[in-house]
Amino acid sequence: PVGSPAANSGRSRLRQRAADDSDFKRISVLGIGRFGRVVLTKHRNTGKLYALKLIGCSKLTVRKHLERTQTERDVLCRVEHRHIVKLYFAYRTETQFALVFEYCPGGELFYHLCKRRSLPSESVAFYVAELALALDCAHSHSVVYRDVKPENCLLDARGHLKLVDFGLSKAGISERYQGAHSICGTLEYMAPDVIAKKPY
Repeated sequence: PVGSPAANSGRSRLRQRAADDSDFKRISVLGIGRFGRVVLTKHRNTGKLYALKLIGCSKLTVRKHLERTQTERDVLCRVEHRHIVKLYFAYRTETQFALVFEYCPGGELFYHLCKRRSLPSESVAFYVAELALALDCAHSHSVVYRDVKPENCLLDARGHLKLVDFGLSKAGISERYQGAHSICGTLEYMAPDVIAKKPY
């Protein structure tokens, strides 16, 4: 649960690593989504590259958008795994809320699928195994991810998969068939049961 000691230690970790907008030099836009944009940025003191997710405060006046941003921050404060993108900093300016993630230069798995049309079975097995490990870690923290798709699977510098975008996740799920009944995700990747509004 969000109020657990693990969640509190995650929040204190972010506070200890306090940052603000002046610490980062923005380089280029990596992507634009419905709720904001992601920018490649460099930490001015260390020179390390990060992916900076910027969400306009005006969007956070909508309760659903605010909940998704808080969910992503809270979940990634608690869940750490080599195949889940790492959240380093979270801060706010007058106009934007910022989440600072590790930078994955390999881009989206979706991009590579579109470029190659198909992947060798060995590559598919490799990525599915890493995705399964990421989801298993989330489940061990009572978190249901709920938005698996190639666009949310990034590749790091060594070609390993990193699961991103935990905004639709549901935390505190301890029972197999209770607690996550809302219809969510991306239509193209939804299970038929969900689209048909059947129990899942």
